[in-house]
Amino acid sequence: MVSESDPERNGKRERLTLGVFLPGWEDQNGVAPSWGAIRDLARRGEAAGLDVLWLPDHFLLNPTWGGRDAWTLLAALAEATSRIQIGTLVTCTGFREPALLALMAATLDEISGGRLILGLGAGYPDRDLSWSAFGYPTDHPTGRFEEAVEIIARLGRGEHVTYQGQYYHTDDAVLRIRGPRPNGPPIWIGGEGPRMMRASVRWANAYNLRVHPGEAERLREVFGRVDEECGAQGRDPATLERTGFGLVSLADAASLPDRFPDPKRTRPFHGTPEEVAGELRALWAAGMRHMACIVDDGATPGPLTQYPVLSADGFERFLAVAEAVRRLERAE
Repeated sequence: MVSESDPERNGKRERLTLGVFLPGWEDQNGVAPSWGAIRDLARRGEAAGLDVLWLPDHFLLNPTWGGRDAWTLLAALAEATSRIQIGTLVTCTGFREPALLALMAATLDEISGGRLILGLGAGYPDRDLSWSAFGYPTDHPTGRFEEAVEIIARLGRGEHVTYQGQYYHTDDAVLRIRGPRPNGPPIWIGGEGPRMMRASVRWANAYNLRVHPGEAERLREVFGRVDEECGAQGRDPATLERTGFGLVSLADAASLPDRFPDPKRTRPFHGTPEEVAGELRALWAAGMRHMACIVDDGATPGPLTQYPVLSADGFERFLAVAEAVRRLERAE
């Protein structure tokens, strides 16, 4: 068996796939990019050879930070692009009934021609005003997630699902009109706790966690626990992809302490394109196969109380990081 943490599988070295979060949210001044600006970034990313366009799924993260509906934007992005994958990182299962979310995913997978990645998570009602503002239940988010992801995964695989849980139930639910893939879009689960890890091994195609620079050893330790959980559930560890997301800052290094005053929560990858690429390759060597990048172009004044909005100029500068990663791969 070849371990997922092995950089060489089937005699062929794998590349680190790269994704970028598109700015579906407002900046610190309450200004949100237009759909046209988001579309232009998406098309530029596809032309440049990026692998995935990501959107988060927050409605009102804090009193000054609202977002557009990710699923409406994804449908538009599916039509505006033709090759690049699109996905949510992550959709909170507490915001929509799981059977409905499964149908939405199948529909969007059809629209996109099989390019959807269905990123799912439990959310955090203690830090996300979306829950209270929109009236969602805030109790037992992980328990609700465990039930929801089972329903979503089983429907995506074509099952008739009768399910009676504590939070959700279905009665012979089935997706009669399915997308182009027999098992539905791949499911990526985000979260590092033991219950989220167990759910990932049971239902997901990929396991995703937040990463920071210099965390290669941490990744090896976490991925080792993933391997152990795969063994406990009788799953081949090589069938569960390991992925990450994190912040890449293009700001001047001297400004970082003021921009990111809480290093325990936010430590961005930063430096020259070559330096950032080297950090990402170190995580790839530890087993991470995809990096979803939230990009700080350095233009928004600090301190940052929310994820920055990516400008067209900042996007071009991030593409230099992506090219530096590819140069490192070609040199090996």
